[in-house]
Amino acid sequence: MMRALLCAAILLGSVACGGGSPPPPKTAADETPTEAEITQAVKPCGDATDDDVTILGPDVKTRDAVLVYPKGKGTVAIEVPLMKTKTGYHGDKIVFWQDLGKLSDEGTKIDVAIYDHDKKTGDTEELHVSVGVSTGKSCEKAQDENPQQIVMGKAGAKDLSRDELGRPISNSNAAVVCGLGQSSHAKICVLVKRGRPLGVMVSVDPSNGRVAACMDRRMRGLAFPASDNPDTVTFSY
Repeated sequence: MMRALLCAAILLGSVACGGGSPPPPKTAADETPTEAEITQAVKPCGDATDDDVTILGPDVKTRDAVLVYPKGKGTVAIEVPLMKTKTGYHGDKIVFWQDLGKLSDEGTKIDVAIYDHDKKTGDTEELHVSVGVSTGKSCEKAQDENPQQIVMGKAGAKDLSRDELGRPISNSNAAVVCGLGQSSHAKICVLVKRGRPLGVMVSVDPSNGRVAACMDRRMRGLAFPASDNPDTVTFSY
């Protein structure tokens, strides 16, 4: 995902607009609509009967629509425009990281809602699909799962220094690569064991989900000095 963007693509096949038997397999040439068909078919999101996309009403209560709730059901939604193809309708929308809620651990559950109205009968069908989005395990959760252990009577390995553990983060140049503003600050926490980051937490002030997600991803790809003991590395920009 370029520039830490999340792309939410909704593909609606022929069964999404009126049901019926699936169409027989088609060649690539058959699947691709002509320019004239595309020009004629492009319409705002929703606006459908069971047979075609037409304007039925000003909101999803009176028209067909595909809505994406980046922070879960019941929050502010983003409407996905629809485009007709020879096999149904295609919707494509980019959701920015800063439009999401929590980034680590269980992350954010994105809710995709599809509303289908039948103009003739007045019946309405509603389908919801939830997708979990997370950058990975947080530093705090990794600490809970990997407590420090001391074995009596056994000589332990030499502890890694703060400079040794912080060097990979410093060398990553994450602030510049991820576009952290000069007036912004970032705090990074990484739980490292055997040279691998097991958990990461990045907080950016002022809040910027795109930058935080970029720096988080960069931290998870770093190689650290190896040690059998879990080490918590903190770093600030």
